[in-house]
Parts: sequence; C-alpha cells; structure tokens
Amino acid sequence: EVEMIPIFRPPRTKLSRGLIKLARTLPRHCKMVEIGCASGESAEIFLTHGKADIVVCVDPWDSGEPPAMPCVKMEELEMAFDKRLNLFIRSGRVIKVKEKSKYCINIVDKLDIPFDFAYLDGDHRFDAVMFEICVLRNRTAWGIGGHDYGDIYPDVKRSVWLTFNCVPQTFKDRSWLIKY
Repeated sequence: EVEMIPIFRPPRTKLSRGLIKLARTLPRHCKMVEIGCASGESAEIFLTHGKADIVVCVDPWDSGEPPAMPCVKMEELEMAFDKRLNLFIRSGRVIKVKEKSKYCINIVDKLDIPFDFAYLDGDHRFDAVMFEICVLRNRTAWGIGGHDYGDIYPDVKRSVWLTFNCVPQTFKDRSWLIKY
C-alpha cells in the first residue's frame, strides 16, 4: 500500500507572473542564493523561467518558531520542496541548506560559489532583513531582491530604503529588485 503524502503546492496565479518577470531579468548562467524557500515555488520559477544555473536554497523548515504560513506544517513544506525540486537537487542545480539564514553565511561561503543574485523571502522582521541584505549584498555581483516589498511588511520596505536609499524595481507579486 502506498502512503499518500500531503503536498502544499499553491496554484500559479497572476502574482506568480511577477516573479517570472523578475526571473527573466537575471543574467545568463546566474548563480544565486534564496533565503526562505518554503515549498520551493520561487526556486522552481528561477530555474525554469529565469536564467539560473544554480540556486542555493536556505530555509530551516523547522525553526521552532511560529511558521510564516500557520495553516501549513513546516514538515509538509519541506516535503513539497523536496518533491518539487528533486530533479534539480539530483542534478546539482539546487543545493539545499537546512539552516536559519543567520547561521548559513559560513556554509554559503564554504560553497565557494561566485553568486550573482540573492533573493530574500525568509524572516521579514527588520533586523533579519537588514542582516541578510548587509551580508549578501557583498556576496553578489549582479543584484539583490526579495519578496513582500510594500505596506504589508513595512520592515522589508524600510530595510531596502535604509540600505540602498532608492526605490527598487517592483513586480506584481510584491517582489523587489536592486541591480548594482
């Protein structure tokens, strides 16, 4: 008897088109890091609609903290991530790092990958976003972006403003992008 595993896979919506548009702006053969991967939808978009060759996916998937999506168990998100990106993981195009972003920087550095781009969609609190921007902007050659820019998550917007002192390019899904 086959055990059925519940998979969280949100339907593609008009909002996904915003991230697809961002993904298509990436440089060719992009090597990127994504902080906060949940079910892997963004990584899948970067790999299939963008120009990403390698995506390092960083997420704790069980941090002991309340999840950003309380209606979904973190274990289910991780199973969905593994299933969705299985072929990319096996081919080496996705490197899964199960860790909080504040602890992953040493791991990311040890990978010795010259990153072009970072996409931030993990902890949306001010201190966390500032830390990720400050650390990753010096480890990316082309640009940095993220999700949830706007009034719903004012700490994300404030962090981007304070760091770059400009309005980022924004997309329908609330993604944001700063190109260097």
